[in-house]
Amino acid sequence: MSVFMSVPTFADFATTFMATYATTNNKPSEQAAKDSILKNHLLPAIGSRCLDQITGADVETLKARLLRTEKNPDGVSRKRVNNILHVLSRILTYAVDVAVLDQVPRIKTLKLEPQKFDFFTFEEFERLVAATVVEPEWRAAVLVAGRRGCGWVRSWPSGGRTSILATDTCTSCARTGEGRWDRRRAGRIGRRRLRRG
Repeated sequence: MSVFMSVPTFADFATTFMATYATTNNKPSEQAAKDSILKNHLLPAIGSRCLDQITGADVETLKARLLRTEKNPDGVSRKRVNNILHVLSRILTYAVDVAVLDQVPRIKTLKLEPQKFDFFTFEEFERLVAATVVEPEWRAAVLVAGRRGCGWVRSWPSGGRTSILATDTCTSCARTGEGRWDRRRAGRIGRRRLRRG
């Protein structure tokens, strides 16, 4: 049974959502993020609408208004739009859970470009290790992070940068002919570097 006699506005229900669901199910940082999304994006756009009047078309209009484009340079990134849509979806789903709404309109998120990573080359990593000689704590952290990363990646030269492929071998400069990696040699090089370090 709902505490609302009639279908509330989005703004009224968002207050209830933050006081009940968000308080009990989210960390303080998540609560702050949801509160920010509500104040800056959702309440200005649909706060006065009754929950049962929010349609899929409203969601698409909201996405178009929020997204940064050439015509809308003040918009937000695709990832941020998806975060906003996730909060909207969670609030509307909670409204269904507490019997305020019968169903949630379809909310389709935006496709994101694959995340790009820029890894250190062997030369860059060597320079980083050399720069930590005067700071033993930083040197240890860099060596541990570099060694930990070695168990997960293989580096193959490709033009100016190094592309990374998943593997279980170490990349501690133990490349043999034809781009193959010698695990035993890599282990010896890694141990020697740690003893020298």
